[in-house]
Amino acid sequence: MIVTVPGIELLSRALAQKEFTEKDWDLTVGMVAQTFRFTAEETDAFAASKTARLIAAIPYLAGCPDARRISLAHLSVYITAIRGGREIFDHTPDDNSDIMSRLRLIMSFTGGDPSTIEHGMSLLALIMVNGYRRHREKDALSGEYNPLNDGQWDFDAISATLTKRIQEISNPDIERILPLAYAPPALWN
Repeated sequence: MIVTVPGIELLSRALAQKEFTEKDWDLTVGMVAQTFRFTAEETDAFAASKTARLIAAIPYLAGCPDARRISLAHLSVYITAIRGGREIFDHTPDDNSDIMSRLRLIMSFTGGDPSTIEHGMSLLALIMVNGYRRHREKDALSGEYNPLNDGQWDFDAISATLTKRIQEISNPDIERILPLAYAPPALWN
């Protein structure tokens, strides 16, 4: 006699997926555009964002059982942080203790391969740190807090540590979405 447990087959298929297809991305872009009421231009810009695509792909590539839900939740936080919620999500001195502090709200994964998640999150952290470097002058003029301007973070040390870690846990699927070489000049948003 074969005994089946409801949901196990679905869970097994989801765990085995470990891919992020164009169809997955197109569906995600459509849901995000509808939810946030993007214009056609905003939808096109979002669809072209390598950072957004990486955020969406990490739970799929890690094999998380609830990849679509996790992906949409993380993108919702990301979009809120770069649009209407900047004053709440921008870096503060409280975020200085850990490079991943500002990313913690998009680091909630159910299951999934830890090395894939670490690779993707380290790449996002590198993009973020490069954004701080790129905006040093602007932030100094505007008075916006920047941990590099405050002397709390050493860009060269952090960048070298993240780059080394990304290379150590190489992931070709993530590299296809956002190669390490793209991260330094990439825009966070």
